[in-house]
Amino acid sequence: KLFESGVVGAIASEEEDDIVLPSNHSVEKGPIYAVAFDPLDGSSNIDCSVPTGTIFSIYQIPEEQRDSLDSTNNPFLSPVTSIIASGYVMYSSATSLVLSFGKGTHILSLDPDTRKFVLTGANMRVPNRGPYYSLNEGRYFDWPNGLRNYISDVKQGKGTWGKKYSSRYVCSLVADVHR
Repeated sequence: KLFESGVVGAIASEEEDDIVLPSNHSVEKGPIYAVAFDPLDGSSNIDCSVPTGTIFSIYQIPEEQRDSLDSTNNPFLSPVTSIIASGYVMYSSATSLVLSFGKGTHILSLDPDTRKFVLTGANMRVPNRGPYYSLNEGRYFDWPNGLRNYISDVKQGKGTWGKKYSSRYVCSLVADVHR
């Protein structure tokens, strides 16, 4: 369906090994956007009723690239400044769309009665400090020493904040970030 829009010229999905290009270009002046996404982040946790979600970024394809897209002329390797929007949708007891166009991050919640998204948080910000860290502790021995030392310190309350941190790790980026 994205290719049918007439403006999307490349898709990158966590489910595919390479970028996906349309079989024919239906855009007269070349595609304008490329879309990268993980269609179902956290799918390995579905049997545990853990929140899952869809993560996405929309890139504006540079004009000089629009007529020659292929796996070697990959729009997803463009500078980060070519990202015009990104976000995620979290599917849980409530459905939330978290979206940024580069000037603030906004949360929209699906109203089940009207079946429309309603703005429930404007210009949201991640706090500078909080009482949690989120890392896969099963990979502890793969961590660099500096990270091991830092986590050890904050668990004991020896970090800059002076309070003990707790671990909160779900193994789903959407669930971990949204928390």
